[in-house]
Amino acid sequence: MPLNDSADAPISVAHFPFNRCDVFRCTACARLVLRYTEFGGYYVDHRARRVDAALVSG
Repeated sequence: MPLNDSADAPISVAHFPFNRCDVFRCTACARLVLRYTEFGGYYVDHRARRVDAALVSG
């Protein structure tokens, strides 16, 4: 599952795609991950992003 391109981009939980994410916690390291599915015309792309609390905004 690919990560989003920029690890330092803001995470706005009020906007797509983060307003449609599921939140998961890694059982090995306890990191939080946002997961969502991007549906294109002919493809389905599963995406994920590690959560950095400093980047989260409303």
